[in-house]
Amino acid sequence: MPSAARTHAAFLSLLLAGLVVRLLLIFNLAPHGDVGAFVRWGWLAAEQGLDAVYSAPDVNYPPVFLHMIGWTMDLARAWGAPPPGPAWEPVGRTLGIVVRFPGLVADCALAAAIYLAGVRYLSRSKALICM
Repeated sequence: MPSAARTHAAFLSLLLAGLVVRLLLIFNLAPHGDVGAFVRWGWLAAEQGLDAVYSAPDVNYPPVFLHMIGWTMDLARAWGAPPPGPAWEPVGRTLGIVVRFPGLVADCALAAAIYLAGVRYLSRSKALICM
């Protein structure tokens, strides 16, 4: 059976490799699909609150998600990112990158939770397989 230190190092290596791949994809893929809607909703939530977002006809996500993307757009505004254009225009690259970061953080947290549950209820080697 591998030692705890080796298993944890393997987990961190896998997590880091996955993080690097995701970051490469985030920075090299143009925003498309739902990302444009998320940026517009987040910007609206950051500027005017959730009531304004829910007045839009295409919003069908829960308030926690809208708060989360609103907070990311608050950060983007603080960093000087330009506001998104109308719905038919493509979203800027910076805002497309910023709105994807909460999902990246959530994926890493979920991987860590699965690994820790595997270590606790299975074995260290099986916990790596669960990831």
